[in-house]
This record gives sequence, C-alpha cells and structure tokens, in this order.
Amino acid sequence: MTRSGAQGKRARGSIDVLPSGALRVQVYAGVDAVTKKRLDLEKVIPAEPNAEKEADDARIKFLVQIAAKRQTRTNATVTQLLERYIEEWDSASSTRSHARGYVRKHIGRFLGDTKVGGLEPGGIESFYAECRRCRDHCGRKPYIQHRVDKEYQCDSRCRPHKCKVLASSTIRHTHSLLSGAYEAAVRRPWVSVNPLESARPPAAKKSNPSRRRRKKRRRLSIRLGRIPTGVRYFGLKPPLSLFILRRARGPAERGWPWPVGRRGGAAP
Repeated sequence: MTRSGAQGKRARGSIDVLPSGALRVQVYAGVDAVTKKRLDLEKVIPAEPNAEKEADDARIKFLVQIAAKRQTRTNATVTQLLERYIEEWDSASSTRSHARGYVRKHIGRFLGDTKVGGLEPGGIESFYAECRRCRDHCGRKPYIQHRVDKEYQCDSRCRPHKCKVLASSTIRHTHSLLSGAYEAAVRRPWVSVNPLESARPPAAKKSNPSRRRRKKRRRLSIRLGRIPTGVRYFGLKPPLSLFILRRARGPAERGWPWPVGRRGGAAP
C-alpha cells in the first residue's frame, strides 16, 4: 500500500506500509554514480502513533537534501570506494599493493560492507581501537594460530593466538588512505562531507631533538677520528666512554688494544 506525501498535485516520493505496520519512505535521488542503477533515499519509520507525521517529515527532509545536492549519490560500499580510488591513484605499484593489503586485512573486515554515506566518525575511531587491541582481529576468541593457511600437519610452530597491537604508523597510513578516498568522493561529488575530518588517528610519537643532536655529534666525531672505534663498536656510554677517551691520549704508548677512528689516526 502506498500513501501520497502531499495533497493536490502529485508529490515526489512515496510512503509505503510494510507488513509489520512500519512505514517506508522512498524518494528518487537520481542514478547511482558507481553502479549506474536507480538510487532512492530510504528510511523506515517504526509503527507508532505519530508514524505518519514522522514519515512525511522524513520525505520532506530527503527532498531538501536533494534540492541542496547534499544527498549521497551512490550506494557503493567503502571497499568499492577504496578499490576505485586505488585504481586511479597516481603512485608506484608497490604503494598500491600495500594499500590493497590494508583494505584486505583491516578495513574490509570491519568497514568494507558499510555504505559510503553511512560511515560515521565514531565508527572509524572504534575501528582504530580494535586495531590497537589486536592486529589479527581475533574477536577475543581463543584459537590456534597456524603458520600457513593451506592444509598441512601441525607441529610445535602452531601455537595459541596471542593478541599483538597494530603499529600506530600502520593505523595512520590506514587513516590517510580512507581520508584520501573520501576527499576524492567529495570532489566527484558522491558524498557531501568527509567523516575522516572529525575522526582522530593515533598521534605520532614526538621526536627527541636533543637525542638526535647527540647522535649527529657522535657520528661527526667518529668521522673526524676523535672517538676511538672501539667505543663505537662496544656501544659504551658516559661516563665509561669518557674514561676510555681520557686513557686513550697515547694509544701507541699505552698499548691501546682497539683501533682508533678510521681517518683520525691517534686519538686526541
């Protein structure tokens, strides 16, 4: 059974009564940008006393979205969007191969079947939290982790699964891939907003500039021959390295057992 959304002239959209008593609102929104099939905006209103009013309000809201071109213009899934984006990506084949691996191992298992317009920032952050919990996405169920996927005879290398976190850098790469795909979808335009702009990926580790400067000075000193090679070989740290440097003022006379820097000859 179909009800008209307005009186008088024919209104856009329809309100159908389902067998359960709920109302289904449908408004034609054009042609799907990916599958080239008919695209309808739909919403199901539960059977309630004010269901008819809510259904008519939903129909009007859909019409406003279409008029403002804010509706999602495709029913494609996140996986289909990423596959299209990777195919058109101007990058090396190895980079595209890594991106397909992220889709296959992580994104596709949790967000792959989600409609492009149905992805929310909360769902994205929940996906990141799951990646930080276990990189194999075990679902908190114990199982034996086999060393290969094909049939073979198990041995001592097949052990119970232990959860290991997915590296923060990998999660950030995943975020960058999703963000780039949605930016392309906004430009087409398939969607009106990019949900990745509100989602927060794991923060990058802050570098230690003082430690970086110390390493740079150390490398320079080794090149200039001011630090005996033995100190570098054995990884000695202050104050032991300072003690050895003071004792190395005359390596030939003192019987220094390790060779000094490559270019500097004797230590200062």
